[in-house]
Amino acid sequence: SPFFSPSHMDMRKPIGDTTLKMWQRDSTENILYHDGKDVVCARLDPKAFVLGELTDPRTAGLDDVRLVDVHMSGQAFPLNSLPRDYEMPAITCMCQDRANRRDFATCDENKMVVVWHWLGTDAAEPQKFATKVVSGGVPGFDEIHAMCFLSADGLPRRITDKSGKGLAMLFSQDGQLTIMVCAMYQGCHHIECIVAVDVPLDDVVPTAQSDGSRPVRDVEICFFTTTHSERLITVGGGVVGGHALFRIFEVQVDAQEHLRLVLVEDPETRDQPIESFLGTPGLCFTSLLNIPKPNLIAGDYDWLIFADNKGTLYGFKLNHLDGGRYEAEEGVSGRFKNNTHTEGVAIKHLVGCYGEEHNSHHKEVQRSCLPYSVFMNKVPLSNKMFYSLGEDGILLTWNLHSNGWSCSSNSHFQREDVVSTHCSRLVPNILVRYDKASGSFQCHDTAKNRQARNSVAGGA
Repeated sequence: SPFFSPSHMDMRKPIGDTTLKMWQRDSTENILYHDGKDVVCARLDPKAFVLGELTDPRTAGLDDVRLVDVHMSGQAFPLNSLPRDYEMPAITCMCQDRANRRDFATCDENKMVVVWHWLGTDAAEPQKFATKVVSGGVPGFDEIHAMCFLSADGLPRRITDKSGKGLAMLFSQDGQLTIMVCAMYQGCHHIECIVAVDVPLDDVVPTAQSDGSRPVRDVEICFFTTTHSERLITVGGGVVGGHALFRIFEVQVDAQEHLRLVLVEDPETRDQPIESFLGTPGLCFTSLLNIPKPNLIAGDYDWLIFADNKGTLYGFKLNHLDGGRYEAEEGVSGRFKNNTHTEGVAIKHLVGCYGEEHNSHHKEVQRSCLPYSVFMNKVPLSNKMFYSLGEDGILLTWNLHSNGWSCSSNSHFQREDVVSTHCSRLVPNILVRYDKASGSFQCHDTAKNRQARNSVAGGA
């Protein structure tokens, strides 16, 4: 992406629409995706979407699809160009730092965790390093299911003063689901705290491994992430064997700068803040979206949107009370009305977005007076719009009005094995999907409610 130094710009004069359109047209956006084994990257070129219908193949929406060797060489290999004798360890899980969007953490099949920085790719230089290792070497466990970064604002200064990062890991060991928080430094790490997640795995039949290694118990983790306030960690999903999983932990730092995780629950009933809204047998949260606080509602709280395996959407205003307590406000929490998802069909993806049109962010750039590339790396999710995608291919668009959330439009995709969806920051109306069946990235133009032309990349 181009970078414009503030010293070369007169910030007192508004940036014209023509200049913004040029900056957007001449920028590109990297897409990184973990398919359960490999890290795949592609490049989104906005020209076809910003300038309209173009037939020039050089303006196709997605190109330069590669396999990224994040744990060994740091190179990104164009598809079908990987040497036959080249071996890369399979990547089992991956997460992105929300504050520093070029920083990622991955765990490989050898249970080794690495934090790395994305450098980008250049089609003219395929041998160029695409990643740079920042920290690593955390020994593995039976199985690491998911990871998430913690905000620097919530870490002790003894960690941030040494440029350390906080990384939470959800793993199973000796029949117990556990969260461990590590401080990740250049060349080393330090275990800060370990807390058990009280979900028994003893009833889950271990799955035999083809390589003869120790059998592991199957645990489906649908989300493991911090809330928008960065104070809480949420973990949810299902455990094969009938146990539903949902827990909220608070990240705390005491006066001695000790970091710990504390389960958020009522001290008398032992209930978690939103348990009173649940109760459907067999229900399991399948997706979670943390968005910034809506402007219509003031206060100190987190706004959480959940989807479940029954086709239901929930919104919870989780108030932050004195004394480290949390409470779901009943008047504005509960099930979404006007939900037209198919009853009984799981909603697999909740997708935050950055606007409705390709130029939705232009006015914000003008008001911020920031260089375009700087703004794009900091732009937050919209707090008044998101998408929900059902397992049957139904995509709903949700907008926040003065009387609450309402569904404004819907699309229907063919029932494909869509395993990941994300909205572009560079072109906010473009929804990028990864279709596992065809092994390809696909773009959907939400503004025109159709799949964008010349947008499929990759595939077998």
